[in-house]
Amino acid sequence: MDMEAKIVVEPGGFAGKNTTFALILDERKRGEVSGFQKEFGLEPGHHSARLEYAFLKSNTVLFEVKTGSEIKLTWGISLKIFLIPVVFTLLGMILVFLPYNPTLMMISGASFVVLTPIIMLGFVLTPGMLYRLKMG
Repeated sequence: MDMEAKIVVEPGGFAGKNTTFALILDERKRGEVSGFQKEFGLEPGHHSARLEYAFLKSNTVLFEVKTGSEIKLTWGISLKIFLIPVVFTLLGMILVFLPYNPTLMMISGASFVVLTPIIMLGFVLTPGMLYRLKMG
């Protein structure tokens, strides 16, 4: 395996300086990335990269690297996480505008209480929702 190209991974924006992520290149763990710039050698061709931390995953970036070139990837906190309060505010507003019917209010309120943690877990576990990886 000829390592003639290089990938540079560095934090950007609001990156967690003390958090260590696993760098997954082509579906294999390649090393660890933290709050500092880190370089990895790789062979020329098509590749995919993502970061993982426990059960959280970043988005997957697809790229092509040529012989002797350098690809720079930047990671940080995704701003998509701010969609969670917006979604729950909208759901709460829908519940407020339901017509007064005790049975309907009880069922919709109970559904909201039961489904809230499930929806939040779905948001958080979606790849790229908490952490993003981009070329740049």
